[in-house]
Amino acid sequence: MARRIARSAGILLWILTALLALVMAATFGPTLFGLQSLIVGSGSMGRAMPVGAVALTREVDARAISVGDIVSYRRRGAPETTTHRVVAVKTEGDQVIFTTQGDANSTPDPEPVVVDGQIHFVEYVVPYAGYFARYSRSPLGALFLFVIPIIGLTLDRRGRRRPRRRNPLSETGWSSTTLSLLRAAGTVRSDPSG
Repeated sequence: MARRIARSAGILLWILTALLALVMAATFGPTLFGLQSLIVGSGSMGRAMPVGAVALTREVDARAISVGDIVSYRRRGAPETTTHRVVAVKTEGDQVIFTTQGDANSTPDPEPVVVDGQIHFVEYVVPYAGYFARYSRSPLGALFLFVIPIIGLTLDRRGRRRPRRRNPLSETGWSSTTLSLLRAAGTVRSDPSG
């Protein structure tokens, strides 16, 4: 019974470690490819970006954006980022002016988005991954996803260590090649007990 419990605990620890690796990959992986991740906090985009999804964005030239694309921006002085679909595009000199609207909203956003450089374009959406990422950043999540698996894996590895069998032939100082030649010639027996 104790073996089954230990084996189950070991499997659980490996699963938690795999989840930890996924969280780390989701957190740091996108930056390796020039992407940034945002956790969707409102339902204004409906099914396209449900609450709790992770949106992966890339900075692109504002002139590359067209109607139907989803962009992410922050207005000056606003505490949060807005991520909505572009419903109209207008160019005035070096500035690009976007009219945006959430898919679940009945009217466009009241203020246009004026950009004279780059804007974040949403490339990928991973549904529900934000819940896991947000949980992993909490103290309780850190405990369950980082501390406990590391301690458990350390204890599991220590429990699996077994003493090595000592081979009397290896203590003579001969190399493995010399031992192989001596064994082939019949000078030294492979089995020291016989």
